Amino acid sequence: MPLTQTEKGHYDDLKKKFAEIAGEDLEVDAFELRQMLNESDALKEVKTGNFSIDACRTMVAIYDDDMSGKLGFVEFTELWVYICMCKKVFLNFDSDKSGNFSSFEMQDALKYLGYALDRSMFSCIVTRYANREHQIDFNDFVQIACKLRCTFERFEAYKNAKGNAEVNVKQWIQVNMYS
Repeated sequence: MPLTQTEKGHYDDLKKKFAEIAGEDLEVDAFELRQMLNESDALKEVKTGNFSIDACRTMVAIYDDDMSGKLGFVEFTELWVYICMCKKVFLNFDSDKSGNFSSFEMQDALKYLGYALDRSMFSCIVTRYANREHQIDFNDFVQIACKLRCTFERFEAYKNAKGNAEVNVKQWIQVNMYS
């Protein structure tokens, strides 16, 4: 999904903010990413609270191609475009406009993104990310979508001719700990 004209305007503002927050190294860590996302006007209509530091650490780890623990502007841009796409999906599938996904709304949104999960996998995600009312807010939806995208991409990278992933212990630890 390409960025809309409004999103491009927000992107220009974010580009300035990135340069301001990143400082001399021109990279942002999870704390700086959190500040940028939580202060972004582009996400105000879907935010139901602030992005947690854990969510931002996850996003940095997933989009950190050089494993520096920080995002350069190119890496940040890739993440930003994905967050904007998640915003569109969230607004489209939040059918009751509550600002939260029910488990049914989230399941439909994940299917739209290409993640057809069986009941047990979906239940694990709801158990991990839902609040007491079994609802998922936008911030958690972004984290879920990022983790699923990363998980499926990494599976494809390690998939053998039989369709199974083959990893050694080092790869397994890296896949599970730095994401």
